[in-house]
Amino acid sequence: MAFDHLKPKPATRITAAWAHALIDVLNLLYGWLASGREDINVDEVLANYGFFNRGVFVEGKPVLKDGDPIAIYDIFDYARDKIAAAIDLARISKLANVYLDGYGNVGVAIYDDRVGLAKEATLSSVSAKLNALDAPLSTRASETTLQSALNRLDELGKLELLGYTTTPLGANASWTSPVDSSLYTRYLCGSAYADQAGTLYVEQSPDGSNWDAVDSFSVAAGAGLKFSVEKVLPYARVRYVNGASDQTVFRLYVYKRLRV
Repeated sequence: MAFDHLKPKPATRITAAWAHALIDVLNLLYGWLASGREDINVDEVLANYGFFNRGVFVEGKPVLKDGDPIAIYDIFDYARDKIAAAIDLARISKLANVYLDGYGNVGVAIYDDRVGLAKEATLSSVSAKLNALDAPLSTRASETTLQSALNRLDELGKLELLGYTTTPLGANASWTSPVDSSLYTRYLCGSAYADQAGTLYVEQSPDGSNWDAVDSFSVAAGAGLKFSVEKVLPYARVRYVNGASDQTVFRLYVYKRLRV
């Protein structure tokens, strides 16, 4: 040790010089600790509080302090994947959606039933279906009103672009969006504008080939149209057919509104 010479030996007289040397060593050690200019390694530090003028490191890694800039670009993808996985695990695994038809009846769409989507006619039948599912879902069957059921299971999420075009169509020509087959899509919606009259169709299919359910919207020349159609079948798309005159201006944007 650097200060072994200050250790008194047996039968050695303690002198003033020894005491002064010991005090000098203690002052030197305190100066090192207070100034931070020396590299001193200790096994354990016990303190009520401390002040750090520069960086603080724990196991060789800097500690984040108030006022330090934070960059999330290097952790964003990892955090997003973790959040998405947590949301997926929190979903009701057997139910795609609780929906309301034009007659006020509530229905349940079962994920595994991609063709029929297992329509249920009343809220009581929804409760019966939920009671027949896994035990953790039994609390869902306690919903007694339509509004409380929709508040729990029919939340709307963000918009996601499915397809768009700004290329004018010729007379009687058409444009078709990509097909949406996501189970997380709640509505197909968007806007259309053209300087010539035309017709917009929202088409849905149970199998991706037969477009059995169709909603149509007339688009007047020079008048914009907004549309929103609930997705009730596994496959959906938007198709636009121009009228008898060539377009010079055409804008059509199609979005998917996703469930939370």
